[in-house]
Amino acid sequence: MYSEVHATVGWLLAQPVDADRNFRASVTLAGLAPDLDAATYLLGPNWFSRYHHVWTHNLFFGLAVSCIAASCSRERRTRTFLFTQLAFWAHYFGDYFFSRMPIAAFWPLSDAKFGYVGALALWHPFNHLLVWVSLVALALVALRLKRTPLEILSPNLDARFVNFFFRRRDTPCGDCGKLGNETCATCGKPVCGNHAAMGEGFEAVCVDCKGTRD
Repeated sequence: MYSEVHATVGWLLAQPVDADRNFRASVTLAGLAPDLDAATYLLGPNWFSRYHHVWTHNLFFGLAVSCIAASCSRERRTRTFLFTQLAFWAHYFGDYFFSRMPIAAFWPLSDAKFGYVGALALWHPFNHLLVWVSLVALALVALRLKRTPLEILSPNLDARFVNFFFRRRDTPCGDCGKLGNETCATCGKPVCGNHAAMGEGFEAVCVDCKGTRD
């Protein structure tokens, strides 16, 4: 499976839980973390073929990720541990069934690699289909819950993205009366796209406050 699909699976696993942004980030990143050993490709194809699905695709790495995530969690550490484990194993079995590269599940205790004889190749059309399915799933979450994985980088950036693509414009702009869906972070005035600007930290600000800040 492609990395973006793994990340999406982790993100989706975190959505049904009533939790904060840090929890969703931990579960999403746990679903993506095993692909860190794909960086061995930078050292050449031989390194990649030898160590991808080895260094970070083993159960000990998965336990380490979950322990770190749980220790950094502000609340309900057991839940964080369990869901990051779920995301890690979703990645593991995704690669087991949808990649022909075997996995060293018990490295470094054992170099033995495990693979499913009927696994699909990474370039199989079904894996490409999963990429498109993951994009649709992200869009549905954005429509329903008004958030995307961009919140991991910046909640404000995520809010600007969601407002632009997924939120109805139903509030009259304080400058022109045109319907919009943004609120100035400085003065609280509702603004439309024509009278909103991107402020510091990806905040939405009206053009008047933007000029004052500048």
